[in-house]
Amino acid sequence: MARTVDPQLHAARRDAILDVVERLVVEKGFDRLTIQDLIAGTGMSKGAFYHYFAAKSDVLEALLERRLARWEAALAPVARGPGGPRDRLRALLRELGGAKSRDRALLVEALRSLYSDDNALVHARTRRAAAARFAPLVEALVVEGVAAGELAVHDPVGAARVVLSLMQEGADQIGLALLGIADGATTAAELDRTALAYQRAIHTTLGAAPGSLDFIDPADLSAWAAAATGHGGRP
Repeated sequence: MARTVDPQLHAARRDAILDVVERLVVEKGFDRLTIQDLIAGTGMSKGAFYHYFAAKSDVLEALLERRLARWEAALAPVARGPGGPRDRLRALLRELGGAKSRDRALLVEALRSLYSDDNALVHARTRRAAAARFAPLVEALVVEGVAAGELAVHDPVGAARVVLSLMQEGADQIGLALLGIADGATTAAELDRTALAYQRAIHTTLGAAPGSLDFIDPADLSAWAAAATGHGGRP
């Protein structure tokens, strides 16, 4: 007779495992962790651990998916908050940057694994999942902004999709720049240049006045560069 699984209990235990994994990732870096490290850290048997995660890549994907869910929960109230649509879009972009910054230690330690060839499928699936979560928020604000005369584009939905692509590609280029900083191959100035180029591109795509959608905090970029220098270069 097949064992009955309580979905809520299963989800709670899986979440508890991820809490432990996050701590281990911050302490050692995801690349340096083995499945045995993860099993030992959770205090579970091998069989019990594999009941939740079949491979190390599954753990990475679960960590990222959990972060996407939390970021979406933080962004939704901002997108529907007070103010005009352009101001709310800027606030949404700032909140996304702030949410990522609150997870800086985890994300920096996971970067090398995320951009490795071995995890290309995880990366692709994570991008699709992020688009599915964030696209409705961005599209609604762009449509509203065009209707209010605050943004100037012919196809609001199409422009919103381009903005989302720019956000994702920008995040990838920033991530790669951080790895370059960790390896001594890239400078903080290049990180700033890359981030600001994508910020300008978003203004251009939406026909927004220069500076009206500025969401990048230079001090935050400096903190990311410092985190990469201090922790991201682990072999």
